[in-house]
Amino acid sequence: MDMKEFFIQSGYYLNNNQGFHVLINAIKLTRDLKTVVIACPEWSFFVHLLRSSITKKNLLFVDDVIDFCMDFGTPTIEDLTEWVIKSKSDMIMDILEPKIEINTDTKISRPELKKIITEKCHIEDNCIWNYGDAEYILPSLEEVKEILAKSPINTYSYIPNGHDCEDFSRELKTWLSKRGIGNLALSFIEVNQYNVDGKLVSAHGINLVVTRTLDVYFIEPQTDEIFDPKAEPPGFNGITLQKVRFLVF
Repeated sequence: MDMKEFFIQSGYYLNNNQGFHVLINAIKLTRDLKTVVIACPEWSFFVHLLRSSITKKNLLFVDDVIDFCMDFGTPTIEDLTEWVIKSKSDMIMDILEPKIEINTDTKISRPELKKIITEKCHIEDNCIWNYGDAEYILPSLEEVKEILAKSPINTYSYIPNGHDCEDFSRELKTWLSKRGIGNLALSFIEVNQYNVDGKLVSAHGINLVVTRTLDVYFIEPQTDEIFDPKAEPPGFNGITLQKVRFLVF
């Protein structure tokens, strides 16, 4: 069965002549692919490749997906299934979770870390500090940028309440742990956001990193933006102050 016929049978086309400009949901596509022949995580990997090549977003055009399958060498659902079954988990993990080279020579203790963050960020009086290690590796800013460039977290779908800001920030921290650098001086944090009148408007989950030069940055894991902790956050109009209320290292 060629891929167009698969999409027709899966309900992506209204009829045999329509659908070239119909948007499909990558999460649904992953689910439908898993039900065709075999349920295995490599289907999710294939859709990840597809999203990364086409748009990095959750909505895909049917014709783009068909073209991708042709270029990928899997013009039929049987070809795609065969590729999935033959794919090795270590190869998949190496692509999805690329190796990160970090200079681990410079480390910082818990008290020093807290002192620097307190000096360079706005901190709530009742802020909660959680540490998992005795000391932490200080990366360079360039290494932080490399991490964000290789991490797939910013390509994940935003789902209100189900997969939102704090989930993205936790996942970046977890992704580092899976790469063997969970003791990097990068934390999952929650901040309280205030407007110009000093009114608490909202809370937000992001990441914080301390670099080798002892500079502190906030990271928006949904977009990979890096910004000054005391600056107005990107994309949040009206928010003039962010105060850290919770950290997990």
